[in-house]
Amino acid sequence: MTTFNFSIPRQTQHLWQKVSSHWSHYNRPNKQRFLGSIQISQKATDQVLDVVGYNLSNLSTVTYNKLYERFDEPEHNWLKILTFALSEYAYYYSSVEEKFWYGFCQRLKLSCNQSLEKTLRRIVGEGFDLLGLVKAKGGYPYVSTLWLQSGIPQQNLNHFAQLVQEFSNEYGWWEIAHSSCEDISEELFDFCQEKHPQWATLIHFLKASCPQKENEEVEPISGQLLQGIAIIAVELERQGTLPEALKDDNEREKLLRNYYLPNNFFLRDWNSLIQVLTPKQRRFGNSRKIISRRQKPLSLVLDVTESLNMQLVLPEQSLWKKGWERLSSTFCQIPAAHWEGTIPNNPGLMIPEQVVNIKSGAELWEWQLL
Repeated sequence: MTTFNFSIPRQTQHLWQKVSSHWSHYNRPNKQRFLGSIQISQKATDQVLDVVGYNLSNLSTVTYNKLYERFDEPEHNWLKILTFALSEYAYYYSSVEEKFWYGFCQRLKLSCNQSLEKTLRRIVGEGFDLLGLVKAKGGYPYVSTLWLQSGIPQQNLNHFAQLVQEFSNEYGWWEIAHSSCEDISEELFDFCQEKHPQWATLIHFLKASCPQKENEEVEPISGQLLQGIAIIAVELERQGTLPEALKDDNEREKLLRNYYLPNNFFLRDWNSLIQVLTPKQRRFGNSRKIISRRQKPLSLVLDVTESLNMQLVLPEQSLWKKGWERLSSTFCQIPAAHWEGTIPNNPGLMIPEQVVNIKSGAELWEWQLL
Protein backbone atom coordinates (compact mmCIF):
# COMPACT_ATOMS: atom_id res chain seq x y z
CA MET A 1 0.00 0.00 0.00
CA THR A 2 1.33 3.41 -0.98
CA THR A 3 2.20 5.70 1.93
CA PHE A 4 -0.68 8.13 2.33
CA ASN A 5 -0.14 11.57 3.83
CA PHE A 6 -3.02 12.65 6.07
CA SER A 7 -1.98 16.28 5.55
CA ILE A 8 -3.13 15.95 1.94
CA PRO A 9 -6.96 15.64 2.01
CA ARG A 10 -7.14 14.01 -1.43
CA GLN A 11 -4.89 11.13 -0.33
CA THR A 12 -6.73 10.62 2.95
CA GLN A 13 -10.08 10.59 1.16
CA HIS A 14 -8.77 8.03 -1.34
CA LEU A 15 -7.58 5.70 1.42
CA TRP A 16 -10.86 5.88 3.32
CA GLN A 17 -12.80 5.20 0.11
CA LYS A 18 -10.67 2.09 -0.46
CA VAL A 19 -11.37 0.85 3.07
CA SER A 20 -15.07 1.78 3.26
CA SER A 21 -15.80 0.13 -0.09
CA HIS A 22 -15.47 -3.18 1.81
CA TRP A 23 -17.80 -2.08 4.64
CA SER A 24 -21.07 -4.04 4.44
CA HIS A 25 -22.60 -1.95 7.27
CA TYR A 26 -21.82 1.37 5.57
CA ASN A 27 -25.50 2.06 4.72
CA ARG A 28 -26.94 0.87 8.03
CA PRO A 29 -28.69 3.44 10.26
CA ASN A 30 -26.57 5.57 12.57
CA LYS A 31 -25.40 3.76 15.77
CA GLN A 32 -26.12 0.34 14.23
CA ARG A 33 -22.80 -0.18 12.41
CA PHE A 34 -19.90 -2.48 13.22
CA LEU A 35 -16.41 -1.85 11.81
CA GLY A 36 -15.76 -5.60 11.95
CA SER A 37 -17.96 -5.93 8.86
CA ILE A 38 -15.18 -4.30 6.79
CA GLN A 39 -13.87 -7.37 4.98
CA ILE A 40 -10.21 -6.88 4.15
CA SER A 41 -7.23 -9.17 4.69
CA GLN A 42 -4.99 -9.03 7.76
CA LYS A 43 -2.16 -7.98 5.43
CA ALA A 44 -4.22 -4.96 4.30
CA THR A 45 -5.03 -4.20 7.94
CA ASP A 46 -1.32 -4.18 8.81
CA GLN A 47 -0.72 -1.76 5.94
CA VAL A 48 -3.39 0.60 7.31
CA LEU A 49 -1.77 0.41 10.76
CA ASP A 50 1.60 1.26 9.17
CA VAL A 51 0.07 4.27 7.40
CA VAL A 52 -1.46 5.54 10.66
CA GLY A 53 1.86 5.01 12.47
CA TYR A 54 3.74 6.89 9.73
CA ASN A 55 1.43 9.91 9.94
CA LEU A 56 1.37 10.11 13.74
CA SER A 57 5.15 9.71 13.98
CA ASN A 58 5.57 12.73 11.69
CA LEU A 59 4.14 14.93 14.44
CA SER A 60 6.63 16.15 17.03
CA THR A 61 4.03 15.44 19.72
CA VAL A 62 0.61 13.89 19.22
CA THR A 63 -2.00 16.14 20.83
CA TYR A 64 -5.69 16.63 20.19
CA ASN A 65 -5.30 20.14 18.79
CA LYS A 66 -2.28 19.28 16.67
CA LEU A 67 -4.09 16.37 15.00
CA TYR A 68 -6.95 18.60 13.90
CA GLU A 69 -4.56 21.39 12.82
CA ARG A 70 -2.22 19.17 10.78
CA PHE A 71 -4.88 16.90 9.26
CA ASP A 72 -7.30 19.70 8.41
CA GLU A 73 -10.13 18.44 6.18
CA PRO A 74 -13.92 18.85 6.52
CA GLU A 75 -14.82 15.14 6.33
CA HIS A 76 -12.21 14.05 8.92
CA ASN A 77 -11.27 10.95 6.92
CA TRP A 78 -8.05 10.64 8.94
CA LEU A 79 -10.18 10.20 12.08
CA LYS A 80 -12.25 7.47 10.40
CA ILE A 81 -9.05 5.65 9.37
CA LEU A 82 -7.54 5.97 12.86
CA THR A 83 -10.74 4.60 14.46
CA PHE A 84 -10.75 1.71 12.00
CA ALA A 85 -7.07 1.01 12.76
CA LEU A 86 -7.83 0.84 16.49
CA SER A 87 -10.75 -1.52 15.86
CA GLU A 88 -8.54 -3.82 13.76
CA TYR A 89 -5.79 -3.75 16.39
CA ALA A 90 -8.40 -4.76 19.00
CA TYR A 91 -9.42 -7.73 16.85
CA TYR A 92 -6.00 -9.02 15.83
CA TYR A 93 -3.59 -8.03 18.57
CA SER A 94 -5.10 -6.75 21.83
CA SER A 95 -5.43 -8.68 25.10
CA VAL A 96 -6.23 -6.70 28.27
CA GLU A 97 -7.27 -3.07 28.65
CA GLU A 98 -4.27 -2.04 30.74
CA LYS A 99 -1.90 -3.00 27.92
CA PHE A 100 -4.15 -2.00 25.03
CA TRP A 101 -2.95 1.55 24.48
CA TYR A 102 0.68 0.67 25.18
CA GLY A 103 0.46 -2.23 22.71
CA PHE A 104 -1.19 -0.04 20.06
CA CYS A 105 1.55 2.58 20.39
CA GLN A 106 4.22 -0.13 20.15
CA ARG A 107 2.61 -1.51 17.00
CA LEU A 108 2.69 1.99 15.48
CA LYS A 109 6.29 2.53 16.73
CA LEU A 110 5.26 5.46 18.88
CA SER A 111 6.55 6.33 22.32
CA CYS A 112 3.64 5.69 24.69
CA ASN A 113 2.82 8.04 27.57
CA GLN A 114 -0.27 9.12 29.51
CA SER A 115 -0.73 12.23 27.40
CA LEU A 116 -0.81 10.22 24.17
CA GLU A 117 -3.18 7.65 25.67
CA LYS A 118 -5.52 10.44 26.78
CA THR A 119 -5.43 11.96 23.29
CA LEU A 120 -6.17 8.64 21.59
CA ARG A 121 -9.10 7.97 23.92
CA ARG A 122 -10.62 11.37 23.24
CA ILE A 123 -10.08 11.05 19.50
CA VAL A 124 -11.50 7.54 19.14
CA GLY A 125 -14.61 8.55 21.11
CA GLU A 126 -15.27 11.17 18.44
CA GLY A 127 -14.56 8.54 15.78
CA PHE A 128 -17.32 6.31 17.19
CA ASP A 129 -19.83 9.13 16.79
CA LEU A 130 -18.55 10.17 13.36
CA LEU A 131 -18.90 6.62 11.99
CA GLY A 132 -22.23 5.90 13.72
CA LEU A 133 -20.93 2.81 15.53
CA VAL A 134 -22.68 0.64 18.10
CA LYS A 135 -21.12 1.67 21.44
CA ALA A 136 -20.62 -0.25 24.67
CA LYS A 137 -22.60 1.13 27.62
CA GLY A 138 -20.09 0.36 30.36
CA GLY A 139 -16.82 -1.39 31.11
CA TYR A 140 -13.67 0.13 29.68
CA PRO A 141 -15.13 3.28 28.06
CA TYR A 142 -13.39 2.93 24.69
CA VAL A 143 -11.74 -0.51 24.58
CA SER A 144 -15.07 -2.26 25.27
CA THR A 145 -16.54 -0.60 22.18
CA LEU A 146 -13.48 -1.56 20.12
CA TRP A 147 -13.86 -5.18 21.25
CA LEU A 148 -17.59 -5.03 20.52
CA GLN A 149 -16.90 -3.99 16.92
CA SER A 150 -15.67 -7.45 15.85
CA GLY A 151 -16.86 -9.77 18.60
CA ILE A 152 -14.28 -12.22 19.92
CA PRO A 153 -10.64 -11.19 19.23
CA GLN A 154 -8.96 -13.48 16.68
CA GLN A 155 -6.48 -15.03 19.11
CA ASN A 156 -9.37 -16.20 21.33
CA LEU A 157 -11.59 -17.70 18.61
CA ASN A 158 -10.66 -21.38 18.91
CA HIS A 159 -10.68 -21.38 22.69
CA PHE A 160 -13.98 -19.49 22.71
CA ALA A 161 -15.55 -21.99 20.31
CA GLN A 162 -14.50 -24.88 22.57
CA LEU A 163 -15.81 -23.01 25.62
CA VAL A 164 -19.15 -22.37 23.90
CA GLN A 165 -19.40 -26.07 23.04
CA GLU A 166 -18.79 -27.11 26.66
CA PHE A 167 -21.02 -24.38 28.12
CA SER A 168 -23.93 -25.21 25.80
CA ASN A 169 -23.53 -28.91 26.60
CA GLU A 170 -23.87 -28.00 30.28
CA TYR A 171 -26.81 -25.58 30.07
CA GLY A 172 -28.46 -26.06 26.67
CA TRP A 173 -29.11 -23.40 24.02
CA TRP A 174 -32.63 -22.60 25.22
CA GLU A 175 -31.48 -21.74 28.76
CA ILE A 176 -28.66 -19.52 27.42
CA ALA A 177 -30.98 -17.77 24.95
CA HIS A 178 -33.44 -16.91 27.75
CA SER A 179 -31.00 -15.76 30.46
CA SER A 180 -29.76 -12.21 30.98
CA CYS A 181 -26.51 -11.20 29.28
CA GLU A 182 -25.06 -10.08 32.62
CA ASP A 183 -25.71 -13.48 34.20
CA ILE A 184 -24.28 -15.34 31.18
CA SER A 185 -21.10 -13.22 31.29
CA GLU A 186 -20.46 -13.99 34.95
CA GLU A 187 -21.31 -17.68 34.61
CA LEU A 188 -19.10 -18.00 31.51
CA PHE A 189 -16.18 -16.31 33.24
CA ASP A 190 -16.42 -18.64 36.26
CA PHE A 191 -16.93 -21.66 34.00
CA CYS A 192 -13.79 -20.86 31.96
CA GLN A 193 -11.70 -20.25 35.09
CA GLU A 194 -12.79 -23.59 36.51
CA LYS A 195 -12.41 -25.67 33.34
CA HIS A 196 -9.52 -23.93 31.57
CA PRO A 197 -7.42 -21.84 33.99
CA GLN A 198 -4.53 -21.98 31.49
CA TRP A 199 -6.44 -19.87 28.94
CA ALA A 200 -5.21 -16.59 30.39
CA THR A 201 -5.89 -14.41 27.32
CA LEU A 202 -9.49 -15.55 26.97
CA ILE A 203 -10.04 -15.28 30.73
CA HIS A 204 -8.87 -11.65 30.64
CA PHE A 205 -11.33 -10.94 27.83
CA LEU A 206 -14.21 -12.63 29.69
CA LYS A 207 -13.30 -10.82 32.91
CA ALA A 208 -13.76 -7.47 31.16
CA SER A 209 -17.45 -8.37 30.71
CA CYS A 210 -18.02 -8.79 34.47
CA PRO A 211 -18.18 -6.14 37.21
CA GLN A 212 -15.23 -6.32 39.60
CA LYS A 213 -16.80 -3.99 42.17
CA GLU A 214 -20.30 -3.65 43.61
CA ASN A 215 -22.61 -1.46 41.49
CA GLU A 216 -19.99 -1.22 38.71
CA GLU A 217 -21.53 -0.83 35.25
CA VAL A 218 -19.92 -3.13 32.70
CA GLU A 219 -20.87 -3.99 29.13
CA PRO A 220 -21.53 -7.77 29.17
CA ILE A 221 -19.92 -8.34 25.77
CA SER A 222 -19.29 -12.06 26.21
CA GLY A 223 -22.85 -12.59 27.45
CA GLN A 224 -24.30 -10.66 24.52
CA LEU A 225 -22.25 -12.71 22.08
CA LEU A 226 -23.16 -16.05 23.63
CA GLN A 227 -26.84 -15.17 23.98
CA GLY A 228 -26.92 -14.16 20.30
CA ILE A 229 -25.24 -17.44 19.31
CA ALA A 230 -27.78 -19.36 21.44
CA ILE A 231 -30.73 -17.52 19.83
CA ILE A 232 -29.34 -18.50 16.41
CA ALA A 233 -28.93 -22.15 17.50
CA VAL A 234 -32.53 -22.25 18.78
CA GLU A 235 -33.84 -20.68 15.56
CA LEU A 236 -31.83 -23.08 13.38
CA GLU A 237 -33.44 -25.97 15.24
CA ARG A 238 -36.94 -24.45 15.05
CA GLN A 239 -36.69 -23.85 11.30
CA GLY A 240 -34.85 -27.08 10.52
CA THR A 241 -31.89 -25.20 9.01
CA LEU A 242 -28.41 -26.70 9.05
CA PRO A 243 -25.64 -24.55 10.64
CA GLU A 244 -23.64 -24.84 7.40
CA ALA A 245 -26.05 -22.28 5.90
CA LEU A 246 -24.17 -19.64 7.94
CA LYS A 247 -20.92 -20.16 6.01
CA ASP A 248 -22.03 -17.99 3.09
CA ASP A 249 -21.87 -14.28 4.03
CA ASN A 250 -24.95 -13.25 2.01
CA GLU A 251 -27.05 -16.22 3.11
CA ARG A 252 -26.06 -15.58 6.73
CA GLU A 253 -27.14 -11.93 6.54
CA LYS A 254 -30.56 -13.00 5.23
CA LEU A 255 -31.00 -15.58 7.99
CA LEU A 256 -29.85 -13.35 10.85
CA ARG A 257 -32.15 -10.56 9.73
CA ASN A 258 -35.14 -12.72 10.77
CA TYR A 259 -33.77 -13.95 14.10
CA TYR A 260 -34.63 -10.96 16.36
CA LEU A 261 -31.06 -10.62 17.57
CA PRO A 262 -30.02 -7.78 19.93
CA ASN A 263 -28.83 -4.65 18.11
CA ASN A 264 -25.39 -4.97 19.72
CA PHE A 265 -24.77 -8.54 18.51
CA PHE A 266 -22.02 -8.97 15.93
CA LEU A 267 -19.58 -11.78 15.23
CA ARG A 268 -16.88 -11.25 12.66
CA ASP A 269 -15.57 -14.79 12.24
CA TRP A 270 -18.06 -17.68 12.13
CA ASN A 271 -15.81 -20.51 10.95
CA SER A 272 -14.85 -21.87 14.36
CA LEU A 273 -18.38 -21.57 15.77
CA ILE A 274 -20.49 -23.06 12.98
CA GLN A 275 -19.38 -26.53 14.00
CA VAL A 276 -20.70 -26.07 17.56
CA LEU A 277 -24.12 -24.74 16.51
CA THR A 278 -25.59 -28.21 16.14
CA PRO A 279 -29.08 -28.06 17.69
CA LYS A 280 -29.32 -29.67 21.12
CA GLN A 281 -32.39 -31.16 22.73
CA ARG A 282 -33.57 -29.30 25.84
CA ARG A 283 -32.58 -31.30 28.89
CA PHE A 284 -35.23 -30.34 31.43
CA GLY A 285 -34.25 -33.14 33.79
CA ASN A 286 -30.51 -32.69 34.19
CA SER A 287 -29.56 -29.32 32.67
CA ARG A 288 -28.18 -26.62 34.93
CA LYS A 289 -29.75 -23.19 35.34
CA ILE A 290 -27.73 -20.02 34.87
CA ILE A 291 -27.83 -18.36 38.27
CA SER A 292 -27.77 -14.60 38.70
CA ARG A 293 -25.04 -13.54 41.10
CA ARG A 294 -25.75 -9.85 40.74
CA GLN A 295 -26.99 -8.25 43.94
CA LYS A 296 -30.63 -7.20 43.62
CA PRO A 297 -31.22 -3.95 45.52
CA LEU A 298 -33.71 -3.10 48.22
CA SER A 299 -36.71 -1.17 46.92
CA LEU A 300 -39.69 0.73 48.29
CA VAL A 301 -42.99 -0.47 46.79
CA LEU A 302 -46.74 -0.05 47.27
CA ASP A 303 -48.64 -3.28 47.89
CA VAL A 304 -51.58 -2.86 45.50
CA THR A 305 -52.83 -6.44 45.83
CA GLU A 306 -53.97 -6.53 49.47
CA SER A 307 -53.26 -3.97 52.20
CA LEU A 308 -52.11 -0.94 50.17
CA ASN A 309 -49.19 -0.67 52.63
CA MET A 310 -45.80 0.76 51.69
CA GLN A 311 -43.21 -2.00 51.91
CA LEU A 312 -39.49 -2.53 51.81
CA VAL A 313 -38.78 -5.46 49.47
CA LEU A 314 -35.51 -7.33 49.04
CA PRO A 315 -36.02 -9.57 45.96
CA GLU A 316 -35.25 -13.27 45.92
CA GLN A 317 -31.61 -13.72 44.96
CA SER A 318 -28.67 -16.06 44.82
CA LEU A 319 -25.68 -15.51 47.10
CA TRP A 320 -22.23 -16.82 46.34
CA LYS A 321 -18.72 -15.70 47.23
CA LYS A 322 -15.33 -17.03 46.26
CA GLY A 323 -14.01 -19.36 48.91
CA TRP A 324 -17.42 -20.85 49.73
CA GLU A 325 -16.40 -24.02 47.86
CA ARG A 326 -14.77 -25.31 51.04
CA LEU A 327 -18.12 -24.89 52.86
CA SER A 328 -20.08 -27.04 50.39
CA SER A 329 -22.36 -29.64 52.03
CA THR A 330 -22.06 -27.94 55.43
CA PHE A 331 -25.07 -26.70 57.43
CA CYS A 332 -25.95 -23.00 57.31
CA GLN A 333 -28.58 -20.88 59.05
CA ILE A 334 -29.58 -17.32 58.11
CA PRO A 335 -32.18 -16.12 60.66
CA ALA A 336 -32.78 -12.76 58.93
CA ALA A 337 -33.80 -14.55 55.74
CA HIS A 338 -35.61 -17.42 57.48
CA TRP A 339 -33.30 -19.83 55.69
CA GLU A 340 -31.48 -22.92 56.85
CA GLY A 341 -30.08 -25.93 55.07
CA THR A 342 -26.98 -27.34 53.42
CA ILE A 343 -24.80 -25.11 51.24
CA PRO A 344 -25.08 -26.61 47.74
CA ASN A 345 -22.13 -27.93 45.77
CA ASN A 346 -22.98 -25.76 42.76
CA PRO A 347 -22.71 -21.97 43.26
CA GLY A 348 -25.90 -20.24 44.27
CA LEU A 349 -27.50 -20.05 47.70
CA MET A 350 -31.09 -19.05 46.92
CA ILE A 351 -32.48 -16.59 49.48
CA PRO A 352 -36.27 -16.02 49.42
CA GLU A 353 -37.86 -12.59 49.01
CA GLN A 354 -38.01 -10.50 52.19
CA VAL A 355 -40.86 -8.00 52.78
CA VAL A 356 -41.36 -5.56 55.67
CA ASN A 357 -44.27 -3.12 56.02
CA ILE A 358 -43.30 0.54 56.52
CA LYS A 359 -44.94 2.28 59.46
CA SER A 360 -43.14 5.66 59.41
CA GLY A 361 -41.34 7.84 56.87
CA ALA A 362 -37.58 8.28 56.47
CA GLU A 363 -35.21 10.09 54.09
CA LEU A 364 -33.02 7.03 53.66
CA TRP A 365 -33.73 3.35 54.19
CA GLU A 366 -30.87 0.99 55.01
CA TRP A 367 -31.40 -2.69 55.62
CA GLN A 368 -28.47 -4.75 56.77
CA LEU A 369 -28.60 -8.53 56.67
CA LEU A 370 -26.05 -10.72 58.43
